[in-house]
Amino acid sequence: MGRITKYSDLALKAAAEMLESSRNQSLKASVIKTVLGYDLRQRELAVSNKGERRKRAERKEPGKSRSEDQKPPSAANSLDKDWSDLKAELEKEAKLERDLKEAKREAAMALKTVAQLEEYFKVTHQLIKRVAPSAPAEKWSDCAAESFEKLKSTAPELLPHLFESMGFNLEEWYSWDSEYGQNSDLILGALLCPEKHEPKKLSLLRLKLAAMNRDYIAAINAVRDYRDLRIDLNKLKKLTSPHIIFLDLDSGLRIKNVIPEKFMPRLTEAALRDASATMQNDPSEKLKWLEVVRELLKADSGIDLLLLMEQSATLAQQTSPVEILDDNKRLR
Repeated sequence: MGRITKYSDLALKAAAEMLESSRNQSLKASVIKTVLGYDLRQRELAVSNKGERRKRAERKEPGKSRSEDQKPPSAANSLDKDWSDLKAELEKEAKLERDLKEAKREAAMALKTVAQLEEYFKVTHQLIKRVAPSAPAEKWSDCAAESFEKLKSTAPELLPHLFESMGFNLEEWYSWDSEYGQNSDLILGALLCPEKHEPKKLSLLRLKLAAMNRDYIAAINAVRDYRDLRIDLNKLKKLTSPHIIFLDLDSGLRIKNVIPEKFMPRLTEAALRDASATMQNDPSEKLKWLEVVRELLKADSGIDLLLLMEQSATLAQQTSPVEILDDNKRLR
């Protein structure tokens, strides 16, 4: 470096203090660039002065040549490399600071979320204790079933606290889930015999079956009610859709049923005789009923023959002697 005056020395000391204390990356770069620029100018001035002295010496001694090691170094190339290295370090430091700020921000958000969840569960726990005595047991079972299905795979660690608040045994729910799994036939069989199972277990099974789009319970019960003459055919069509579709064709009634036959209500001899006696004065309605139950219900042994006999007798009843006499008069 060239000659350093007292003013240059003071300026360099001030720059050093700024570099040490400041966190402003832009200011650091500017100060360093100024110092390096000053250093470059001092080096160039020194090289220039040295060259002038050499020229003066050569003029005094013309025969003397310069040796290879007397050639001036390239100060500009050295400064460019220093500046490039410094710039890379500053960029790396700036990136680390940005990453640190982002990590701190994400950590703060996570802590805030955890605090909110803790407060939420605290309030929920208090609310459950307050309203539990007055809420119907079925509602609590449905709520527990929905919570279990949603959280068992996404957030199982939340279930113990929640089920304890509701007064349910979580291990029991896990055992039901393991026993029935995704077996729709097994679930449907249990739901068709509700008297054999606990209400909370039935809530879980109903939810599972609905998720499979195989909730046939309402349709099966509607068929049973139609068999026992509790509802008419129009009501049956409404309650069984879309699992059972009725097509009124010119050739007769056709029924499309996706419910497995083994789950359909049975047609017993007693049910057939009761319905026949009730509808004996309405042969047209009776014929419709016989046709529907023959298609939908699983008949007991020997019932098919009784159905055919009832249909034949009802058809004969539709054509009464009075109607025959009236037809003969019209022909005359």
